[in-house]
Amino acid sequence: MKTPSTFDILHENLSSLLENPTYSHLVIAYSGGLDSSVLLDLVSCFVKISTKKIKISLVHVNHGLSDASGDWGRHCKKIADLYSVKCTIVEIDEERDRNVSEEEWARNARYGLLEDFVDTSTCLLTAHHKNDQVETILHHAMSGSGPHGLAGMRNVRRFGRGLLVRPLLNVSAASINKYAIEKKLEWIEDPSNQSDKYLRNTIRQRALPALEEVYPSALEGLYRAGLRQLQIVEGLNEIFDLKIATHTVSKAIYSIEIFQHIPESLHGFLIKRLIQRINFPIPRESHVLSILEILKSVRKRSPVVRWAYVEARLYRDCIYFMNQLATYSCASLSWTGLSIVMPWGKLLIQKKIDGEFLDPNKLLNKDVRVRFRQGGERFQPARSSLHHELKKLFQQWAVPPWERDLIPLLEIDGEIIAVCGYGINKNYLVAEGKVGLGFSLELSIYNLPVNVC
Repeated sequence: MKTPSTFDILHENLSSLLENPTYSHLVIAYSGGLDSSVLLDLVSCFVKISTKKIKISLVHVNHGLSDASGDWGRHCKKIADLYSVKCTIVEIDEERDRNVSEEEWARNARYGLLEDFVDTSTCLLTAHHKNDQVETILHHAMSGSGPHGLAGMRNVRRFGRGLLVRPLLNVSAASINKYAIEKKLEWIEDPSNQSDKYLRNTIRQRALPALEEVYPSALEGLYRAGLRQLQIVEGLNEIFDLKIATHTVSKAIYSIEIFQHIPESLHGFLIKRLIQRINFPIPRESHVLSILEILKSVRKRSPVVRWAYVEARLYRDCIYFMNQLATYSCASLSWTGLSIVMPWGKLLIQKKIDGEFLDPNKLLNKDVRVRFRQGGERFQPARSSLHHELKKLFQQWAVPPWERDLIPLLEIDGEIIAVCGYGINKNYLVAEGKVGLGFSLELSIYNLPVNVC
């Protein structure tokens, strides 16, 4: 049987993906090095013979870690011109946290910038290959990872609003090097790839050669072991998904009753699946253990575990996965009767009939203000003859503590006439059979990162 060429492998990996009409733009994370230069040439050849109209563009991230980084950017521009594609150069300008390694900081910052170039029609392509995968598996094994870590990198995963694709993940470094030489490609060498201050370089230069000396097929064996771990993870996910479907309260919010239906030994894997389904970053093992601890919490009112830019919280038998909350300081504003966009979500307003809705006629010629909870407010709900502390009402309505300051309050002359999405003041209800205003609150804290006001 003929061994498939490097191009044949990439062609197969991309063809099935691009059968989906949604994806028509391939953005290559282009360093100018050997691997990404081969990826660019392969993708260019693929697009030329494709029956589908596909756009290619390059993004080069300047990490600012070398005096020669400017020269690398110019090289990338030159190569892009040879292929008649656009190359955008972006620079990392954020400072590194001293508690984060340079490798981790550079990777996180790089992907953060690359995400800006990915929309719903885009596949971001990286040049990770089989040797990179084995290095990742070894790294995770030394860190004590379970099946999720030992499965290594995914060929395809959600990324931003599109996909991140690694079409060379089953191609060896030797095959990539051979292709580059045969095609007489130009590339640049990053001296940092030889530095022993990076753990991945040490694994590449010392650990893998030592293993292959003892066991010549070690690289291939480790790669296959990763595939077996991936099969285990995917099998577990199929089992979990059946239970998750019946215990999902809403996106990113799950009933903790689900843990009663899964063996305790698999609870950590279930946590990872719950997070993976909402496309949040998978936490480290220490964070998973902390999340499992808060599930047992009975004293803390709202225990929280934080990692990356997200956090897990527990409230009334539900676990919430969300963006880390910022401190908001939005002033009150006049209300025009239209929907409102806030840093943490949207307040949607619709005309409704037959229900507890706000009477628009009672707002005529009134100065209606939108504000947020300060503390000590009282409110008279539609079904009550008395005013109640808003704090107590939120507890009755089972509103999580962290959401309470984010809920818009409509006010006239100091009186709350609506707690948007939860209640209408008894004196401002629309008459039965008349058209009123209904409120729906959509909080983005459970979706993408939010900005402060």
